[in-house]
Amino acid sequence: MTDQFAYDADLAAADLSLAGTPRVAAGAIHAPRRIFLTGATGFLGVAVLAGLLARTGAKVLCLVRGADADEARVRLKQAFRAATGRRFPADRVEVVCGDLGLPRLGLTQTDADRIARETDLAVHCGAEVNWSRSYAELRAANVLSVLEIARLCSDIRPKPLVFVSTLAVCYAHDAPGIVNEDADMSRHLAGMPLAYARAKCVAEHILGAFGRAGLPVMIVRSGLIVGDSRSGRSNREDIVSRLLCSAAWTGIAPDVDWQVDACPVDFVAGVLVELARRPGPGMQTLHVNHPAPRHWREVVAWLNVAGYRSSLVPYDRWLDHVRRATWATDASLRPLQPFFLARPRILGGRTLPELYFEANRERIDATRSRALLAQRGLRVPTIDGAYLARCVGALAAAGHFPALPCSPARRPLAAAEATVAALLCEHFCERGLKLIGIQRRVVEGGILSELLGWRLGQDAGVAKFEVAFRRRRGAPDETLHLILKRKPGDELVLAIGEALAGTCGTTLGKLFRDGAYGLGLLQAHKREPLLYRIDEPGLRTHMPRLYGSMRESKGGLFALAIECLDSAAFPTWAEAGRPWPGETIRTVVETAAQIHSVFLAQTHLLKQKLWHRAAHCPRKCFRCGAVSRTTPRNFSVTGGASRACRCSVAQQKPLGSGEACLPRCRVRWFTTTSTPAIWRSGRTLRRPGRAPSTGSSPPFACRSTISPSCCASSCPRRRSAPPSWSILSCSARGWSCTRALRWSASSGTRGLRCP
Repeated sequence: MTDQFAYDADLAAADLSLAGTPRVAAGAIHAPRRIFLTGATGFLGVAVLAGLLARTGAKVLCLVRGADADEARVRLKQAFRAATGRRFPADRVEVVCGDLGLPRLGLTQTDADRIARETDLAVHCGAEVNWSRSYAELRAANVLSVLEIARLCSDIRPKPLVFVSTLAVCYAHDAPGIVNEDADMSRHLAGMPLAYARAKCVAEHILGAFGRAGLPVMIVRSGLIVGDSRSGRSNREDIVSRLLCSAAWTGIAPDVDWQVDACPVDFVAGVLVELARRPGPGMQTLHVNHPAPRHWREVVAWLNVAGYRSSLVPYDRWLDHVRRATWATDASLRPLQPFFLARPRILGGRTLPELYFEANRERIDATRSRALLAQRGLRVPTIDGAYLARCVGALAAAGHFPALPCSPARRPLAAAEATVAALLCEHFCERGLKLIGIQRRVVEGGILSELLGWRLGQDAGVAKFEVAFRRRRGAPDETLHLILKRKPGDELVLAIGEALAGTCGTTLGKLFRDGAYGLGLLQAHKREPLLYRIDEPGLRTHMPRLYGSMRESKGGLFALAIECLDSAAFPTWAEAGRPWPGETIRTVVETAAQIHSVFLAQTHLLKQKLWHRAAHCPRKCFRCGAVSRTTPRNFSVTGGASRACRCSVAQQKPLGSGEACLPRCRVRWFTTTSTPAIWRSGRTLRRPGRAPSTGSSPPFACRSTISPSCCASSCPRRRSAPPSWSILSCSARGWSCTRALRWSASSGTRGLRCP
């Protein structure tokens, strides 16, 4: 491996001078009427071909590999039909037989002269994309072919050249911390451990020589290219698809700090088509990456939410799995073993993927490129749950992926306009309030909000709106910037939480489900509005204004509208990567302390709210493991009645003197027998006999020491039980007492009270 790497490094360094001093023919640049395209049967190339046909009137001459022209034409037709589902436009597409890996592209002299004479622009998408092969093996298709195409573009008359490179050229162990479009990465060629990146870097250097000689050259350094944003059509052979397939089939995925910097193939193809339509002068380099990449752990979390069971495991343990992978156990990762397991000497014993982890990788500066693309109306599609579902669905349809276990159906949902109008009418106490206009703006919500929205099949989560309205007829127009949160109930929150916990193992997922009632995650739809309504001056200074909350009649979501504190109000030092001034840090800390002090002072009140732990503690039989998670109607909004397990009903044992003193107890009605019972670690004890009639008062002794967490929300002194059953707990820390629990009648209903 060391000898091969040294040989490749020397060969790549020698290839930097392949272009020599190129000569570019003089002449005017024509509008593209005939375009030369390579890689037209590939994942990206066929998308570029479809884009050129849709957005230009030019004819396209495609270089396609085949034994003869007829075989090459058949291959192109099949690829086009599979990618687009449309009829192959033979009147606008011509095929020339060739091969990037052969000298002079495998073209006859007649075909080469025809390309140089008749075409007006070239788009070079073709390449051998392989992260495991050596530079020497990739040299013909990825380096020498670029030299031949540049010569064709320089012959007879100049023809602009659009070349697809990779952002992998920006990653070298000796590269600068931030790499922009002007960086000459050939200076760091020896520090690039990935042979594919080294080949692309040499190709860029060759094109730089032609660009300086006068040939218009546009280099597009793209990140990972993933599935189509509309259809989900994906490349089974790319590294992201292989990792996803492996995680779904084997149930494990690497726990790594990796931002999946990937763009949908239709966006990258759109960039190339736009550059072909309006090529720029001189030499240009563009960085095409995603402004909001998803983290690998988020992708695995989505897999779990979608119903696949895949746990994150330590990277070293996952590498052991890759090392043992065979075509039978993990066919997805078997071809990538050399890439994942190689440890080049220049990386100090680290593997190649570790070069791209957040702690090690360079930062890509794409500011200028994004501004140019924005001017041309190109925006990167969002990578979200719906997009991942489309990509996984396409892979599953092709047989590469297990069928999607959870495919949420779209359900009717109240329009955002109706919800916003209703909340503002209530807030301003103006029934005649009328919306003039409402415009949605992009907002980056949390992964939990996004996954909830996908699982619901609805437009749930967080959205930012600019609302123009008039309070009444004749009143002036007003504008508000607000954030609308739309949340589901607790059951879906539990399902999502269990799936997210499952990314760390199925055991943790089950523990989350059993203990979720004590984690403070539930009843968020009731907790958040009440927190915003806390009337404390110190808190109101720092919190956004609440415009109202409601439950939508259509869709059943809980909606909350708050004031939008636009990020534009923050100074430049608040941006990522910039140091904060010392005075600013002190101000932030003091503000946070002030906010927390308000909540600390509200502790005794917050414990009384409906979301407090005692009101939602699960009832579990420690003998058979049965758990009842339904909460009493008078303690929560979910409603429902609790059921006894068979174990607890069958076990009937009189309350003896030694069992009268219980460390922690809950007294409740079993709906099956309507008799009071005490649950105690490991055993369920119940008094024999029928339940007393209303108004009778047989004593039921209970000596207990209960933690204060049970007292605030569920003490029977505060609340009476439902007609058929109750959960009772009394007390304060350290208080041991003997009390009689008696039956009493209250407003015609039966309940238990502490006398």
